[in-house]
Amino acid sequence: MGEIKDTEPVKKDRPWLIRTYSGHSSAQASNELYRTNLKRGQTGLSVAFDL
Repeated sequence: MGEIKDTEPVKKDRPWLIRTYSGHSSAQASNELYRTNLKRGQTGLSVAFDL
């Protein structure tokens, strides 16, 4: 097998982004999940608007 090469170098001087891609049945449930995750250290949001 061939070698897989990264297209971008690892940025060691910047912290990793920790995020989840999620959505829930209601805006309120989604909001609660996002706020809880951010309090626990999540550093970004990927919102699933079509769920």
